Amino acid sequence: MLERTLSKSLTHIVAKTKKSILLLGPRQVGKSTLIQSLNPDLKVNLAEEKVYRDHLKDPDLISRQVLALKNGVIFIDEIQRIPSLLNTIQAILDEKKKYIFILTGSSARKQSA
Repeated sequence: MLERTLSKSLTHIVAKTKKSILLLGPRQVGKSTLIQSLNPDLKVNLAEEKVYRDHLKDPDLISRQVLALKNGVIFIDEIQRIPSLLNTIQAILDEKKKYIFILTGSSARKQSA
């Protein structure tokens, strides 16, 4: 993997400041690869159709998955696919300060007619 300028900043944010991150950018630029290098405790890839459908069908699924961890870093990829998850994540962060969320998103795909 290429060493990215952002890598050191992200590592510092996660390890030292304990802040959550929303990383947005174009498709296929390495956002997910970069975040995976931080070794999150939980990975939810909403680009996977089954994972997407499971979370869409069961809005409390993310809460159960996160709360099963005592603390940790949670990586949710392609968050733009289910924007309502942001409300649940905000509620978890407001209530439980021991989690760090790293969310990635990109612009919507063009729909063919």
